[in-house]
Amino acid sequence: AALEHNSSLLVLKLYGSSHTIGDIGSSNVFAALQRNTTLTELDLDFCPVRTLGTEFLSTQRLQTCKMSYSNLVWPPPSVSAEGREAIYSFLKAVREKCSPLARSRAMFVGAGGSGKTTL
Repeated sequence: AALEHNSSLLVLKLYGSSHTIGDIGSSNVFAALQRNTTLTELDLDFCPVRTLGTEFLSTQRLQTCKMSYSNLVWPPPSVSAEGREAIYSFLKAVREKCSPLARSRAMFVGAGGSGKTTL
């Protein structure tokens, strides 16, 4: 809540061992940025952020948003590898209800007559 109503903070650096935040903390920061209009630089380098939700779209107006995009598992690495703008495009599509298609195969192994077919 403090970040939402702060009208003087320009740079927020949360990198390093004593200030490390993960997925939940970064999501809260991104959500707070929707109401904060003064922040121009956000540094989350070396933070263990693995997923970005649509809240990340609030960083578009920042001049700088440093983080390790190569460590992300969501958006998919194929999107994250293309950089920040590709991530924005992907998350905009997700927000607009265009969800990505994910399929997996499963193999069930077991004795005959154990009920594998009824799964």
